[in-house]
Formats: sequence, C-alpha cells, structure tokens
Amino acid sequence: MQALTPTLFPCYAAPDRPIAAGLGEFVERGAEVRVLLEDGQMQPGEDLAQKAREARMADMVVVLFSRNSLPSPWPRVRWEDALQKEPAEEKVRIAFVKCDDCVPPRVLAPQFDLSVSSRAGLRRLKRWVRGGTGVQPEAAADVETLGVAIADQPGIATVDQSSLADQFARV
Repeated sequence: MQALTPTLFPCYAAPDRPIAAGLGEFVERGAEVRVLLEDGQMQPGEDLAQKAREARMADMVVVLFSRNSLPSPWPRVRWEDALQKEPAEEKVRIAFVKCDDCVPPRVLAPQFDLSVSSRAGLRRLKRWVRGGTGVQPEAAADVETLGVAIADQPGIATVDQSSLADQFARV
C-alpha cells in the first residue's frame, strides 16, 4: 500500500504569487510534500482568515503575511478562530510567513521571516514542514553555514567535527 504525499496549502494575496511559488518550489524539493499553489491564492473579497479555513483540507497550512494580504486594522476577533483555535482543535499544522515589512500578530507561531534573509527563513520553514519545530539548533551558525555549502551552492563541503555533520543531518 502506497502512502499519500502530505499536502501544504499556502494562503496568499495575488500580488504575492511569485513569493508563494518560490516558497512552494523550495519546500517541494526534498521535503516530500505537494504544494497546492493554485488553491491558495485569495480571490477578490476574500481575506486570510477565510482562505485559512478553506486551507484546512490540507495536512499543513502556511499563511503568507504581506502588505498585500494583511488588512489594517485587523482585529483579533476576525482572525483568532481561523488562525489559532480551529486549526488546534482539528490538529492541522499551521505556520506563518512574513514576506515584507508588514506587522503580523506576534501571537501567531511559528513565524518564519522571509523579509530579511529569505534563504534562512525558507530553510527553517522546510524543517518545520519535515516535522521539526523550525527552531535553530544549538550550533545554529555552524549548521547554517554547512547547510548553505551543501544545499545552496554546487560542490562539496567538509567539516572538522563529525558531530556537526550528524547534527546537520538530523535538522
């Protein structure tokens, strides 16, 4: 019997489609997940809370926050059920991505910031998709450097400590 590939549903505004597509391509490579990109784009009149409710048909939901998608003001009463309570009750994994200088609600976690260092944020998101927490390990700087050498650049990399390579393999 063949296992089904887990699905990830990104929720995003139409102008953020290139960001969502790049995120989807990055996560699909090596994370054994199918990204439902087409379904995730908000239609005129929709907001992120509505789209997140629709997204819960997938195994994982990623809400992309940007100036294009985040209404101002956005009272907690309009998003709390859809983005916090309902996913927790239904045991649907949900994460939040900050795409630019917008200010999403800080209580929403985990949050991955693509506005400063998109590669680092994407790698943390991929770790979360694979079932991790997305939190940096103790030797974060060394592991991140090794990850860049292996994943982001062609060629090979060596390290002096086998424990560092072992920690990288587990992240």
